[in-house]
Amino acid sequence: MFENVKLNQIDSLTPNYVQLRKFYFILVTHIRTYLRTGIYVSEDSDFTPLEAMDYRMISHYISKVGEILRDLRINENIKEYFEKIEKNFLDVKEAFLEKNYDLAYELWFIKDKI
Repeated sequence: MFENVKLNQIDSLTPNYVQLRKFYFILVTHIRTYLRTGIYVSEDSDFTPLEAMDYRMISHYISKVGEILRDLRINENIKEYFEKIEKNFLDVKEAFLEKNYDLAYELWFIKDKI
């Protein structure tokens, strides 16, 4: 979605946002089922309820970022701000995927400054 905004491909942004909302809904449904029953369709036996909630939370925030990007148009006045948001988003994603909790904690406070 960041690429769509940078390249001013607004027509491509809406379908991406719709797909993101569908993904979020499916993910939340699976996580609720897992938390309620303890059964999750996965071969990953290390998947814990805490991780389920982490996935739900990050998908929620990705959806919120999508809502912001959907209505955003870049010009020179906000280009630097946009780049900070994108970098923070990519850093958070990286910290989440690598389970780097120290970095995630630091990034949590950077978002407030942005």
